[in-house]
Amino acid sequence: MGLFHGRKFSKAENNLIFINTRFGKIKIDKQKSIFFPHGIVGIENLKLYCLAEFPNPKFNNFKILQSLEEESFAFITLPVNNNQDYKYKNILNEKEISKICSELNLDPKDLALLLIVSVERDAESSKALV
Repeated sequence: MGLFHGRKFSKAENNLIFINTRFGKIKIDKQKSIFFPHGIVGIENLKLYCLAEFPNPKFNNFKILQSLEEESFAFITLPVNNNQDYKYKNILNEKEISKICSELNLDPKDLALLLIVSVERDAESSKALV
């Protein structure tokens, strides 16, 4: 059951919902949902997401990519402007971007590049989980 069907969130307005996540309480605007027609690699069954701000302002460079179908499922992402962010300048070249947009029938101006962030625990914490 998805978030739109009445689980663990409070309605503020018709299009805004608030959910409690492991990152804290986040605000979702349902009108800005993102549909992945083929899902995300390895998670093809979840197709509807929304980007949300981190509740903690010290992480304002990052966004939460929250599943709207499975409320416990979210990614920490780093939005990248491929044309302006020097560190990430060559992640995708123009030819690759054109090919992706053509295959997905997207206008390149509607394309967003998000890096999924992996948070690694220190060795002591990792050992405690084993």
